[in-house]
Amino acid sequence: MINRGNEEKYKENLKSILARIPGLVVLAIRDEIPIGTRKVDFDVIYRLEDKTYDLIVEVRGQGTPLAIRTMIDGLRNLIPQGAEDKFYPVIAVPFISALGMQICREAQVGCIDLAGNCYLNFGQVYIEVKGNQNSTPINRNTSLFSPKSSRITRVLLCNVKKLWQVQQLGEEASVSIGLASRIKDILTDEGFLIEENRLIKLINPGMLIDTWKDSYSYKKNRIREFYSTFDTPTIESTVQAYCSERKIRSALTLFSGATRIAPHVLMNKAFLYVERGIDDLVNTLGFKPVGSGANIMLLEPYDEGVFYNSQSMADGTIVSNVQLYLDLIKYKGRGEEAAEFLRQTRLQKDWQTV
Repeated sequence: MINRGNEEKYKENLKSILARIPGLVVLAIRDEIPIGTRKVDFDVIYRLEDKTYDLIVEVRGQGTPLAIRTMIDGLRNLIPQGAEDKFYPVIAVPFISALGMQICREAQVGCIDLAGNCYLNFGQVYIEVKGNQNSTPINRNTSLFSPKSSRITRVLLCNVKKLWQVQQLGEEASVSIGLASRIKDILTDEGFLIEENRLIKLINPGMLIDTWKDSYSYKKNRIREFYSTFDTPTIESTVQAYCSERKIRSALTLFSGATRIAPHVLMNKAFLYVERGIDDLVNTLGFKPVGSGANIMLLEPYDEGVFYNSQSMADGTIVSNVQLYLDLIKYKGRGEEAAEFLRQTRLQKDWQTV
């Protein structure tokens, strides 16, 4: 059921947006106007440069990519053949994500939301506002990027070409089939998965990692910093050798990983995930805890998922490219620059065939 209070807000938002356009005059706003085979929620008649046009607006209570695609199909089918230049379809939802706006842009359909985001591109008019946050997010019992839930996302992003059964996906991510099924449903609703013949496949991997990075930081891990007189390569190899002998998982990350995978920024500091036993490690290797001037950062992982799909190289084990990107993107001091270089040179090549 449409919230009529929200419908009035959409009308006011749309009038405010259109008022920015020099020479555009709103002639009328009409409710439940028949277009084609059915009625639309409202339309806006406007005049620009002595021509009259019609924005037809469909209001819905959900702005998930799946709901947006359904609305787009319905709206575009309403416009009479040969009258495409007279009607411009617009969807109105409480909040539209970056992915939702991209879907509208590609379909040549406008969109507005209650947060102030919009995309309108008709005639000589182009207005785009994005980045406003959702003031009324949907409450879900399952968080998409909680430690265990994010294992599912990580597995999908590390295997972008693979088709999955839900049970298989849960086993790969070391989570229950129930959790895997719930995350699958959320990702499908959000437009990141498609399902055919009981097999699921990732789509829009770039948008998914962008959504994840907004809520992720390497600081989720327990961070300890130390100093050693050894040079960076010696520190990295010594720590990994120590961990290997004791069957403790470790992996290079941040600039230690990027130097090996996509070298772009050099930093004289070692960055490693160490699964456990950091106190014993630093005592054995003689590292000194310091408040400043550290040349070692050891991260005790917030979840074992950080080790998924780690890469073995001649000079060390590195986290997956997905984990490396997430860690780098929020690191101040050229971390974002290194992350984007990794994305362009490695991740996007994997995504091109998705």
